[in-house]
Amino acid sequence: MLACKKEEDEAMNPKIIIRNEKHDDVCAITEVTVAAFKTLEISNHTEQFIIEALRAAKAALLQVALAV
Repeated sequence: MLACKKEEDEAMNPKIIIRNEKHDDVCAITEVTVAAFKTLEISNHTEQFIIEALRAAKAALLQVALAV
């Protein structure tokens, strides 16, 4: 057995919760989006505004919250 291998239950049993976005999530989602695209050269760094506009238009967005 490899020393770095996790136990099967630990590796194959992630705790993932899928739920609707809550008002308190908006700031965190914005921060993650800005950070994710910050160093991407082809980005105009407007992704957070696109998400905000989609949210305001009540467009279909998939929000996923992960809890570990």
